[in-house]
Amino acid sequence: MTETRIHSFVTNDVDESIEIGSRLFNDHHVRPLHARAAFSYSLTAARVGTVAFGRLRYGCEVSVDVTGAEDSYAVSIPSTGTIRFRGGGVDAESTPELAMVGSPVDRVTVSGWAAEEDSLAMVWFNRRALEADLGRLLGIDAPAIIAFPRLLDLRDGRGAEWYAYAKTIFDAVGRPGALALNPLVAAQVSSILSTGLLLAADHQYRTALDAPPAPQTPATVRRAMHFIEDNVREPITVPDIAASVGSSVRALNRGFKEHLGTSPLAYLTRVRMEGAHRELLSGAPEDTSVSQIAAAWGFYHFGRFAARYREQHGMSPSETLRSTGITR
Repeated sequence: MTETRIHSFVTNDVDESIEIGSRLFNDHHVRPLHARAAFSYSLTAARVGTVAFGRLRYGCEVSVDVTGAEDSYAVSIPSTGTIRFRGGGVDAESTPELAMVGSPVDRVTVSGWAAEEDSLAMVWFNRRALEADLGRLLGIDAPAIIAFPRLLDLRDGRGAEWYAYAKTIFDAVGRPGALALNPLVAAQVSSILSTGLLLAADHQYRTALDAPPAPQTPATVRRAMHFIEDNVREPITVPDIAASVGSSVRALNRGFKEHLGTSPLAYLTRVRMEGAHRELLSGAPEDTSVSQIAAAWGFYHFGRFAARYREQHGMSPSETLRSTGITR
């Protein structure tokens, strides 16, 4: 697997900026609001699983007409100042504390970037993937368009929690080698951001999401355990596990808690840790390394892996690998 590609562009040409943005994201048209203003454009973007991140800057005040947003939801957060959105019968102003949430049916006009240093951070969610995630959470078929409010408050509560996590990914975009850009981690990252947005923002399904889930039978939990064990070396997520047994994520979490005293994610981690332990026991130090074995079993933060391994087995993973070489 190859690392997620980071796209970086800089241009002073309006038409080229339109071509770049439309190719990577949505169809749109850009119009500078002042004829004599010096136009410039910069974009840094990357796709992480089913979610795309971008940070864009115009060097002068512009108006952007977005016409091709039928297949995505988008959250837009200005770095400074105010960005104005008009569309769907609603006018709204977004600030660093109030994110703009765009829905697939919107034809939106965005204007702003009055100061040269103003930039806009954006998170695009694939429409089908986000609606499928909601369906898995609720244990239903993919629902109709999610009616998010125009603005999401990032100052406190769940909105602030969601944004804190999103900011860590924005920091990774533009930094080659960042953990979040690894394809085996990307599925987890996009799942957390998607589920977090569904739980942080108001919409017509929030009441159902906040309701207590129905309990799961031990048979459902056993099927989920088998799915984990059969796919442990794949980049599976908790929504994948729930879908495999026809359950919602919340109900599956409750079932694991009631019958196993743990969560699906914790069980997945435990099975992966056991697999890494077996491979360390059977490995040869001259043929492999601890980091290679850890990565093969889905552990990409070596320090955390080593600490958890020592807690579970009473020695470091490198000690285990060395001991197998000594006894051969």
